Amino acid sequence: MVKLTEKQISALAITQAALVEIRRLARQPVSASTMAAIHDLADSLHNVPHGVTRRPESLALSRMFDEELDRDIEAAAAVFSRERLPLSTFPPETRIPVSAASAYIASGARFRVQPPAAGESAQAPRKRTGRRQGMGSRLARIIRIFFG
Repeated sequence: MVKLTEKQISALAITQAALVEIRRLARQPVSASTMAAIHDLADSLHNVPHGVTRRPESLALSRMFDEELDRDIEAAAAVFSRERLPLSTFPPETRIPVSAASAYIASGARFRVQPPAAGESAQAPRKRTGRRQGMGSRLARIIRIFFG
């Protein structure tokens, strides 16, 4: 069995807290700000499981993995701070960078939420229009146009 360091245990606890917050945010009405928070939390911590489970024998590589864990934890702390989420799972020595902008928004990503039609809930199944909407039907239409 692999023995985890305090930093690795802390990183896993922070990742768990972030997943809980992502789940909580995903239950809210989806807006650009909630999507940005979800994206930034996932983006900041997506390397943690890999960094914890893959421990190289080389001391230099081990230091590099620890530095990457530090950067991931700091990025997550910035998102937690920006979104006013509880920072109780972070170690007290965690440096919290001041980050006013979301990396999701800064990347130029555009997230648009289609409002549900009148009388239709967002989770209700959509009505079929009678037209097939797939690549196969489009391809069949193109073939009919070219080959009669």
